[in-house]
Amino acid sequence: MVPQVLHLNYLRNKRNLDPLFKNRYTNNLRIFDNSPAHEFPGADVGVTNDILGTPRTPVFDLGAYQSVPVSN
Repeated sequence: MVPQVLHLNYLRNKRNLDPLFKNRYTNNLRIFDNSPAHEFPGADVGVTNDILGTPRTPVFDLGAYQSVPVSN
């Protein structure tokens, strides 16, 4: 397979996985760092901030919230 086809298959498979919301029952739809929606390699849709105003990274998270790295 050519790399582009492998990449498309990867994206399709990632879309069918549980997004691993922190707590969907209490409407906490933020995601964990191991979520398949974290740093999703997709097309740039021109959204620069998430719903709370957090800046999006170049490889952004899917959904309304951008995860913020925890500093050690």
